[in-house]
Amino acid sequence: MKDLCVTFNTDFDEERWRRSLEQKIANSDLTRMFIADYDGNVIGMLVADIRHTQDDKAGYITNLIVSPDFRNKGVGEQLINNAIDFFRESHVSVVKANIRPKTTMVMKLLAKLGFEEYVVQLRKDL
Repeated sequence: MKDLCVTFNTDFDEERWRRSLEQKIANSDLTRMFIADYDGNVIGMLVADIRHTQDDKAGYITNLIVSPDFRNKGVGEQLINNAIDFFRESHVSVVKANIRPKTTMVMKLLAKLGFEEYVVQLRKDL
């Protein structure tokens, strides 16, 4: 997460992030965190969240990050596939991933796994 925040030039409050995520996972059967490790060190993570929509359930992939030394080695793909398995087991009809424009590697990986561009959201800070 620190690397992700650096990528987007935002401050990272690890304690606040950790508390928020731990609380979300503890209070819901609809959220999972998937961790990739190598020799006992975390090299990647992904949060999978199921949200109820008006018509159905949607799975969301958030906070996908892989350590730079382990990118392009299948780590991100395995994390995404684990999340998709969780969503299938939970009878989710669609999986969404909100990706920021600067993360072209993630966009390519998701396209490789069958994701298609669905919505483009623009923003202006005031």
